[in-house]
Amino acid sequence: MKSIEVKDISVSFSGFKALQKVDLKIEPGDALMLTGPNGAGKSTLLHTLLGLVLPDSGKILLDGMETKIDNSFKQKVAYLPEAVNFSDSLSAYNVLKFFAQVRGTDRIKIDETLRQVGLEKAKHRKVHTFSCGMRQRLGLGVLLMADSPLLILDEPTTGLDSEGISLLFDILQERRAKKQLTLFATHDFGLLERRASKMCIMQNGVVKALDTPDNLRSSVNLPTHIRFQSSPKAPQFAVLMEQLKATKIVLEDEQLSVETPRHNLAAVMSVWREFGVEAPAFRILEPELIDVYEALLEHQ
Repeated sequence: MKSIEVKDISVSFSGFKALQKVDLKIEPGDALMLTGPNGAGKSTLLHTLLGLVLPDSGKILLDGMETKIDNSFKQKVAYLPEAVNFSDSLSAYNVLKFFAQVRGTDRIKIDETLRQVGLEKAKHRKVHTFSCGMRQRLGLGVLLMADSPLLILDEPTTGLDSEGISLLFDILQERRAKKQLTLFATHDFGLLERRASKMCIMQNGVVKALDTPDNLRSSVNLPTHIRFQSSPKAPQFAVLMEQLKATKIVLEDEQLSVETPRHNLAAVMSVWREFGVEAPAFRILEPELIDVYEALLEHQ
């Protein structure tokens, strides 16, 4: 599987339009972040790709060819829901053993996978004794065992502790390196922004925006903030900065803060270089992705 494309997909439930002519393409190495307010259609789109919902119209293309969501397709897909449920009577080892049998995976990988997800010491414990986070880790273990061409995740950070989140990051990074396809729905911008190659924003069943996080930032032109370290030369430096148009400056206790449109950033840096060796060190703060998200929902 090199690519999967949703083309002109529409879904309705008793007259309610859950998806309206949705177009979406996931290409090699993509980790596509799907987001939007509650009721935007994210879950419906995931369920359509999983074959749990039948579209009213449109088609799904696999490597450029129209495909059906049949058993052959499903063998290529791994899915992790927001709330993972396994049989309470099974141990962690037996859960992975079951999925290894279903997927035709070598059982030798079970112990190594349990070690990777931090459940090696709990491998013989029954699932009903597991916390929510441990269940999520076990779900990540199933994904590692499957190593599927297409991975679909629904709110993957739910219940995970810091070690579990690090494991999730490793999985996403490894999949991108292997040019595999990943689609994840989330509201957790802060944690997953840097792990996404593209971001798709949905609202009322429609794709409002689809691009890389950097391109989406540029499209809304939110201001960039620059924090300069405290320096006795800060007042002189501020005078030079004030010559730039559309730049807001705050000078307090020898510390300078500059707010400028993204397209004006090069001019700010030019002034900084001209100031010479006494120019204060700085830190650039790009707009938060949540701010970009809200701006796109508001203005489109």
